[in-house]
Amino acid sequence: MTHDRETSASSRLASLLVRWAGRVLPSDELSEWREAMRAEVGSVADGPARIAFAMGCLAAAVRQRARAGSTPIAVRVGGLGIAAVFVGQAVGESHGWLNGNEASRRFYLLVVAVVVGLLVTTTLRVARRAFATTTLTVGAGGGLIAGSLWAAVVWLSPTMPRDASGGLVVVAMCTALSAGLVAYLTRVLRECCAAALLAATVGTALVFSTAELFIQVLPGRIPDIVGPVMPAGSTTAQVLRENRIEIVDGYVGLLFVLAGLLTGLLLISLAGRRGLSDHRFDSAQPPPAGSSSSSTSGLSRAVVPARHLSTKSAR
Repeated sequence: MTHDRETSASSRLASLLVRWAGRVLPSDELSEWREAMRAEVGSVADGPARIAFAMGCLAAAVRQRARAGSTPIAVRVGGLGIAAVFVGQAVGESHGWLNGNEASRRFYLLVVAVVVGLLVTTTLRVARRAFATTTLTVGAGGGLIAGSLWAAVVWLSPTMPRDASGGLVVVAMCTALSAGLVAYLTRVLRECCAAALLAATVGTALVFSTAELFIQVLPGRIPDIVGPVMPAGSTTAQVLRENRIEIVDGYVGLLFVLAGLLTGLLLISLAGRRGLSDHRFDSAQPPPAGSSSSSTSGLSRAVVPARHLSTKSAR
């Protein structure tokens, strides 16, 4: 009878630990893990082995919570940081507006204000765990890679490109790679679309910001766009001034592209997790808890140390 009491106590303790693990897990993600843990704990031998398994589940849940907690902060810092850079560059560009057309200056500032507003709104929305951590990581990483590659090309070239076409090609390639990777990892259409839009948004923003940086800080890298059509006798300063005016026209279109991307990302983030999130590329429904599902296998990998501990305790 003493053995039965000990077994019953260890079983209750293991069940309590698994329930705690389910509560610790992020509320919007890994819902299948909860069911998998509850289903699998009953299949582990009662006693120290079951308690060790439950402790492993709780440790894995704590790690997932820690990772999920750091994601919103990173999203806010990244998105609001880009918005701050845009505002600073817009002020600099407006202060040095060279074409003398006040209407065009006001229109430029209006477009930047709309983009910054969309950027802040979308950032705050996405930071509320609108998408899986994998989607955010891959999407933002793809955009950063695109922006870095284009910045390296601009830096290594004698003169910067006269328009953004090359940057858009790099962004498109990195966007496709990001979307493909998320599609492979999640098999969820909504997450795939979000990763593509996020990669394109970050990449486009970095291409525009890098171009503005070169235009304002390194005007000597601006290509000679108007030299052949300038009047004879024009000074170097006059040619540079006209080139400075023309080069902005080659990149300002990125603001409209960015506004469209941000709008799409905001709409997908506002859509519920049901709907697009129910469409899986493998056309198969998620397996029930307790079966050989991906969540159960992921949980098993997460609690491998617990299984080793269980084996040692049983011995």
